[in-house]
Amino acid sequence: MGLLNLAWRDAMLFAGREFSHDEQRAGWPPALRPMQLASLQRPYGGDYDEAGLPLNQAMLTALKDACKAGSIEHTKHAHESHEERGFPRRKGGPIAFNTFARALQNELTDTIRITPQAFLPWLAEQGEQPSEHIVAWAKANGISVPEVPKAAPVQGMAAAQGEAETAALAKVAAPVQLAIVPPAETAAERRDRRFQACLAAGLRFPDTYTNRLPDGVGRVADKEGVSRQAFSKDVREGWQRSIEARQAADELKQA
Repeated sequence: MGLLNLAWRDAMLFAGREFSHDEQRAGWPPALRPMQLASLQRPYGGDYDEAGLPLNQAMLTALKDACKAGSIEHTKHAHESHEERGFPRRKGGPIAFNTFARALQNELTDTIRITPQAFLPWLAEQGEQPSEHIVAWAKANGISVPEVPKAAPVQGMAAAQGEAETAALAKVAAPVQLAIVPPAETAAERRDRRFQACLAAGLRFPDTYTNRLPDGVGRVADKEGVSRQAFSKDVREGWQRSIEARQAADELKQA
């Protein structure tokens, strides 16, 4: 029987689905199946864990491929039945969860066992740190866990990173300059401005409003870069506003 400790109980909370009832009562084993290793290294919350399940399956696939290629030491054992594995069943029905169904299908053909002495070096070659459950499994079997060396920084990377951080801090520290946006010109202001542009161009307007504009309005419109029709309409209204304003001023003087 292997070591039964708190770390084992914690591991079974995450990966107990991959262990039979007898295995859970036995404690840390000297070797594990690929599915058990994958669930201890990359635990997941079940079939509906969209984030954890793909990572777990990627680890399982990598382990099986490594065993087929002979790049990880392993042993093979006799097949086991689902009764011996202790998978839960409904009364008169199939296995309760898809997870157990998938596990049963894989484990009846997966007879591979891998020891910590074989798994830890392979995991280090992948550049992945062992999980706390794998560390506890190794320690229970008297194996020290090697640390994965950190990759050396590429030459110039630290300097480039420092320059990028300095530039980012400079942007944060730089005073914010707010652009002063002038208020948009109203339609009345635009009409008055275009009428005044015609007066500045030397065009003469009668003191009373008529339908006929003086010659030369089209040339002023061309200088502003707008259509003559739109410009003329604004000039007419600006002219009329000018006459009305003058009349209102005269009435005030007479009052």
